[in-house]
Amino acid sequence: MSAHEERKELRRLGKEVASHFTSNPKFKFVGHAGLGRHGGTLILSEEASAEQEARHIIIKYSYGSLSPDKKSDADEDLRNEYRWLKRLRGAEHIGQLIDLADCSLLIPGLSDGEDTYEESVQRQKDEEAAADDGSQPPTAAPVRRCPTFALEYLTYGTMWNFHLKLFRSGQLWIPSRLLWRIWLCMVRQCVGMAFPPDIPDDEYVGQVIREVMQDKPYSSIAQNSSHAENFMFSVAADLPGNEHEPDLPMVKIIDFGRGKIEDGEAAQRRLPENIVEYASKKNLFGAAQVMMRLCCVYTIEEDSFNIRRSTVPYTWTDASGSHTIQTRAPDVIIQNAIVDPQLRHLLVRIMAHPYASKPSLRDVLNETEIAITHGPDHPGLLTENAALLGVFETDYCVESFMQHWLYDAPES
Repeated sequence: MSAHEERKELRRLGKEVASHFTSNPKFKFVGHAGLGRHGGTLILSEEASAEQEARHIIIKYSYGSLSPDKKSDADEDLRNEYRWLKRLRGAEHIGQLIDLADCSLLIPGLSDGEDTYEESVQRQKDEEAAADDGSQPPTAAPVRRCPTFALEYLTYGTMWNFHLKLFRSGQLWIPSRLLWRIWLCMVRQCVGMAFPPDIPDDEYVGQVIREVMQDKPYSSIAQNSSHAENFMFSVAADLPGNEHEPDLPMVKIIDFGRGKIEDGEAAQRRLPENIVEYASKKNLFGAAQVMMRLCCVYTIEEDSFNIRRSTVPYTWTDASGSHTIQTRAPDVIIQNAIVDPQLRHLLVRIMAHPYASKPSLRDVLNETEIAITHGPDHPGLLTENAALLGVFETDYCVESFMQHWLYDAPES
């Protein structure tokens, strides 16, 4: 089966899954949100009721036996993701589960009860062919059911689409003060994985918690799937602080199908003296790889963002003096002369090698929290190249940028 045929089959499977939900008239199928490694996502609309305002929701479903990845158990991958999202429930910058009675994780995606899904479809085709001969009426194909769970709908799309939209429009830059606020969202995600809320079922009432450092051991959760389609823009939570001002969205991370506790052989080999912080440094490394894209929106060439196999020296100067590290960061960020040099230095340092030379999660959060307090006239914020390109860092320009490129932009 070709890749095109494979995707077509998985989308057809999604429609079968959707039909289970749309048998309830309060749900309408809006479309496919995406096709992942072990499952797909559907967008449904839900009518308003006495208990719930009208809304869009995301349904994630397992491919079951149709999974292209024959080395994995698609059903178990989906259940694995649910387990991590349950632990991360309430975290401000992580995509959230929605309780939906129509979903179930227990239904096997390998069988419809008596036949495999493929066999049931073939049986329907055979019966339809027989019906054409007038010998017998066809029976309805069984409604396909798979392990499913529901997620909140994130309004403004993926970071990948945002980058693509800017590139295709010839936009060469994003204001650095906006980049810092986006980066803070991504750092908070890493903090949330290090200190998950773990809210018990009987105490969870939809509360939203800002991810902050805590004086307790790290949990070592690693997301293990950092790419630009797994970071999404959404409406900012109504929490105190100026992190999402002026009128800015927040960024959430999604997809924990590959999530795991990272305290095994890799952690012991790469960070033997501080195993507990290995996962947080790995999560930051993945976030930095994605953040490079928004710092370098003038290119979409994938090879430009590839991490080096061998390290190169990188030197920078700050208030404490001159420093040199070995890093795997690619030239596209090392040589970037548009973004705030402090942000460039931080991302390059997070991609340092060996792991012991990477900054800690606590240090990265502290530096980022301070950086967002800088005003448009902060020394060093506006580089010479940025000024030549016409970059402005005022609140008005930052807000107008997001209004034009995200809030008012047509869906891609």
